[in-house]
Amino acid sequence: MSEKRGHFVTPTGRRLRGTLESLTGTAEVSDVVRKDDGTIEIEWSGYTQVWWDGQETATENGQRLWVDSEGETWPEDKLIFVEGAP
Repeated sequence: MSEKRGHFVTPTGRRLRGTLESLTGTAEVSDVVRKDDGTIEIEWSGYTQVWWDGQETATENGQRLWVDSEGETWPEDKLIFVEGAP
């Protein structure tokens, strides 16, 4: 069997943007306030350091998850392979 090059589309015909990824990181905190009732209020600085080495492709029931052009996720076994460039 020879290799075939192509791309995936969803069952609804949408193009895919890529795989769904899980990332970890540190969101910097600029201020913390403990209120009289004991609750904590946090203000973030707006910067997050992403740990790219920990990036993982999300899966569900052993299937990679893909994101389409509208932001909907699809398991790989539901996608349709189309030969050729998109």
